[in-house]
Amino acid sequence: MKILSIDTTSDICGVSLLEDFNLICKLDQNTQKTHSENLMPMIHQAFQQANLTLQDIDLLVCDKGPGSFTGIRIGIATIKAFHDSLNIPCIGVNALEVLAYGVKQEGLIASILECNNNECYFALYELKNNHYIELLAPQCNSITNILKICSNYYSNQAPITFVGSGAR
Repeated sequence: MKILSIDTTSDICGVSLLEDFNLICKLDQNTQKTHSENLMPMIHQAFQQANLTLQDIDLLVCDKGPGSFTGIRIGIATIKAFHDSLNIPCIGVNALEVLAYGVKQEGLIASILECNNNECYFALYELKNNHYIELLAPQCNSITNILKICSNYYSNQAPITFVGSGAR
């Protein structure tokens, strides 16, 4: 199965092509707020590097946030246009959950993404017996409140791994 995946929810614009579980091509660049100008050329470049076309794709994947509202619209509109034109199945993925799935150490995972007004998007997950469990649904909160929330879950048996741009 060949997959086209895009992420336009942050300052980084990302495009990936995968075959089954193998990465074929990955492009990302900090385009700030110019995803509408850079996304299509990046997709074109990825297809050229992988010697593929849109017709070769079996699944379309788009990051559905949380993140930049305009960025989310650009990504979803692009994937929906590809879906509508060629009837390729598409799915949306949660940015915070994707971050959590990058952690392979059992325990608690705090996914945190920076947003405006000194707040962050946040969700809390637990990896236990190779299963990811959502403990707290995605929300927007101050970093001070996020740390208070995390301290209620912390124990010596369950250390917390912080991931994402807000983890700094």
